[in-house]
Amino acid sequence: MGKELVTRRKFLLSTGALSGGLLIAESVNAGSVINLLDPGSPLMIPENYSPAVWFTMQSSGETTIHVYRQEIGQHIGTALAQIVAEELELNWDKVNIDCPIVNVSSIEKTGRQLTGGSNSVRESFEPLSKASCVARQFLIEAGADLMGAEPTDCYVDKGVVVDPIYDQRMSYAEILAQTAIEHEIAPEDLDSAVLKKKSQYKIIGKPIKALDLPEKLNGKARYAIDARVPNMVYGKVSLAPTRLGSKLLFINDANAREEVNGYLSTLSLTTKALPGLSMGSKTDVALVIAESFPGAMRAEKSIEVTWDVPPENLVDAKALFADAKKTVETQTGDVFLSVGNVSKVLAEASSRVVSDYTTNMIEHAALEPRSATVQNIEGTFHIYSSVHMPSGLVPGIARELGIAPDKVAYHAHLVGGSFGDKIYSYQIVLAAKACQQLERPVKVMLTREDQFNLGHPKSISHQRFEAAISDDTRLSVNNRLLGIKHDLVAGRCMPFPTRTVKYADADARSPVETGLWPGSHRAGGVVSGSDHWYDLDNVEVNYIPHELTNQLVPVGLVRTVGNFYTVFGIESFFDEVAHALKVDPLDLRLGFLKGRGRNRGVNAYAATEDNQPGELLRGPGQVTVDGGRRLANVLKIAAGQANYGSSLRGQNTAQGISIAAAENRNNPSFAACVAEVKATDGGAIKVSKLTVCADVGLAINPDGIRSQIEGSLLWGLSSSLYEAATLEQGRIRESNFDAYKWQRNGDLPELDIHIVENGIHPTGIGENTLALVAPAVCNAIFNLTGQRIRSLPISQQLQIS
Repeated sequence: MGKELVTRRKFLLSTGALSGGLLIAESVNAGSVINLLDPGSPLMIPENYSPAVWFTMQSSGETTIHVYRQEIGQHIGTALAQIVAEELELNWDKVNIDCPIVNVSSIEKTGRQLTGGSNSVRESFEPLSKASCVARQFLIEAGADLMGAEPTDCYVDKGVVVDPIYDQRMSYAEILAQTAIEHEIAPEDLDSAVLKKKSQYKIIGKPIKALDLPEKLNGKARYAIDARVPNMVYGKVSLAPTRLGSKLLFINDANAREEVNGYLSTLSLTTKALPGLSMGSKTDVALVIAESFPGAMRAEKSIEVTWDVPPENLVDAKALFADAKKTVETQTGDVFLSVGNVSKVLAEASSRVVSDYTTNMIEHAALEPRSATVQNIEGTFHIYSSVHMPSGLVPGIARELGIAPDKVAYHAHLVGGSFGDKIYSYQIVLAAKACQQLERPVKVMLTREDQFNLGHPKSISHQRFEAAISDDTRLSVNNRLLGIKHDLVAGRCMPFPTRTVKYADADARSPVETGLWPGSHRAGGVVSGSDHWYDLDNVEVNYIPHELTNQLVPVGLVRTVGNFYTVFGIESFFDEVAHALKVDPLDLRLGFLKGRGRNRGVNAYAATEDNQPGELLRGPGQVTVDGGRRLANVLKIAAGQANYGSSLRGQNTAQGISIAAAENRNNPSFAACVAEVKATDGGAIKVSKLTVCADVGLAINPDGIRSQIEGSLLWGLSSSLYEAATLEQGRIRESNFDAYKWQRNGDLPELDIHIVENGIHPTGIGENTLALVAPAVCNAIFNLTGQRIRSLPISQQLQIS
């Protein structure tokens, strides 16, 4: 290895102890090895090689991948470890994962770390791959130097640097036991990284068993509810009569002081949903503090809290839906998407198809209710909890407490189910404020009843669709469907900017007009899924914020973000249009999935001067390559595998189809579903089979993907058939699993899952097939019974077996 190369990279530093090629660095974190020149004077070798924040290698040969994304049951740590292990050429038996402490320092190095929108793998794939690629090259150069070989002659195989010229081999462990590589990867190093091609993968694409399974099975896994610290007290919330709007006036705790051993006090606190974000519902809470949680529960029943309850918030579900219907009829809202001129074709159409679709609120209903423990250690507030976005939590809690951000540290725990719920941090804010006031560690745990009424359910929705139809049967079916207008009424949830986008026509690749919505109308996922991939010449999507919903309930994202109800409406209505045109819904869909204009997705190859395909482009921006054609492909596969349209199907059986690209155009996994339903002898409807094909771009772990799809399908089935959180006098009526109905495991349909990939970049898969279930099932029910289901859940209209 040349001296110039060593100086440039600064990753092998000499102590001056040796005159040969072995370069040693001193470190306070070092471990000792024998100095053969002077056995009485050991050399100090750092135990760890940490070229990037994402992983650490040890001289024992073990590599630990640091997982800053949150583990919510999707085994994200295993997927990220496979990405690192692939480019770093690790021996998988030597791979571990951990969840480091999140503080200001780690946030500066990792940037935003959010588990949501199925973005973990999509966003992490490139930085982890490039860092691992560069670290592998450092190890090759260090190994080559130790063996007296040329780095260009060497390669790595399962953690061993091989010099084929002189038939030498040196493991990573042997290299790191003799050499300190102290270089930290710089941006210019990442820019020069040359990643493997898909054909070279050895670990990515393998169905590797999840690394976190053993601890979950043997009971060693640590969840937020398991956190314990010395001298801590417990907090139990006492909630207002309405979900929003009530103000705490007075607390009388005389009975608790007399009757409950271990009762300490009740604090009047205001807590916030999303510390660190500009919008988050503030809620008044009485927090009962006791030496034990049972004591806090007993005391909560003894105290008397006086609330100022606004009468305008004492609203029931019936009035809420009536207001949503009135809203869609009287307001125009904001244009989210416009292609062509819908108003013109609707005015000139021979006929129209008009339908309204509605959905109820849906709870997250995670198995583990939210909890948090906060402890002040020498001025630093340590948080022991589970949240989706710790990089936002740390500065947010600092602002709530009025302290510097470097005085907050978050200790990640496994998330016992979330589906979007544990992005909310009411319990953490309460524990932190109580800890600060009481000067003792505080653990706040929500009961199931607390969870249901301190949550953010998915908003109700009311959607109106209008299709412009030509009655000229001489035209092709594609030319008879002139356009569709889609008006969506739902509550706002996230304060993310939302933009109007207008295209001149269906063949336009770039918009002719864009513009941000007013800040008060920001939808943040509500309209997700409404920007579908059909090549319609005229499309218009309008979002109308439902102010009454937001006045009564702080709604949020429940798994599929907003696209559960948007896909339900779009795919059901598309079937309605197909039947109005007297064409098979499969044929109609395929006719509009040609990938025209913006629906072609991004270019796969770099442009060249002679207009020939250049280099294949890679990166997270490439997930839309081939766009609508990929939807056509998965639809054909799912239909073929389900034997769609077969004349051999029995009289009491029917099928329905649906398609979607989940997470809209930012992170689409292209998927299709064929649902099979049966009519039982008793007149009930039974979903007997779901056949699904999903294009995930690049499959990191097929078993993990399959598990995710299975989970999303069953969640989609539950949401379609049963789930409804009902507003009663301004509060959610269902407050536990005895009243909140969902799909049980006793009678599940057959799931036939098929995974395809284009090999360019991985997309999210945790949410991509959930939204397909409702429209596919409802379309099948129509084909079986002639009854069009336009409202969810289905069990409110039909008997379900």
